[in-house]
Amino acid sequence: MRFMKWKIVGCLVGAFVMSGSLAKADSLTGTLETVNPGEYVTVSGSSDWAGQLVWDESGGGTFSTYCTQLYTDVYQYSTVTYDIVPLNQVPDISTTAAPTTEAGMIEDVIGSAPAGTNDQAAAVQVAIWKIIYDYSSTNSNWASSTTGTVKWDATSTWGSEAVTDLGYALSPTSPVGVVGLESNVQNQAWQQPMIGGGPISMGGIGGPIVPEPTVLLSVLSLAGLVGVNKARKLLSK
Repeated sequence: MRFMKWKIVGCLVGAFVMSGSLAKADSLTGTLETVNPGEYVTVSGSSDWAGQLVWDESGGGTFSTYCTQLYTDVYQYSTVTYDIVPLNQVPDISTTAAPTTEAGMIEDVIGSAPAGTNDQAAAVQVAIWKIIYDYSSTNSNWASSTTGTVKWDATSTWGSEAVTDLGYALSPTSPVGVVGLESNVQNQAWQQPMIGGGPISMGGIGGPIVPEPTVLLSVLSLAGLVGVNKARKLLSK
């Protein structure tokens, strides 16, 4: 992903400010701003940006993603409207021999691997590319950094961490909720918004269910009333 012309593989939202009765979000529009955290890496002889893509959401706020298409370019400041679909239906994942398996592996990497530094975020991105382009149920060595379509120098900091991150895919943990973002520009992997410590249940097309303002405000108001009541009790003692 060159800084002005990024190849993206499917992006994961790191944070999403929600307000809203429960309504199904079946699309998401964002403007690509930067890669942060992330860094310039060399994969299979080609140098490009890898890491979390940061988008300005059209309704306000930002979200961060990882890409799912290594060979598709997207320009900085491009505004893209995505359809929200199940991750295993995103092109490049859906056309593989095991789309459901690969989607689960990507969820495990995104949910388990650290991504707070430039090296860590770049490593997660490279691990996702490796899963999509090289996973094979009949080749036990598919995750090697030296073979297949996606290859890199595992002696670098991010390269070593990418190898470690693939371990999460090989030893599944409790996955986070990740959906696909599909467009005619390029596709992404998006982590569902979290409420109450867990991902919101999927809607009919695979999109997350997000709360309308009235519901969210009701919850916040209730929490405020409980706090006031506790304070009154303490003051009365």
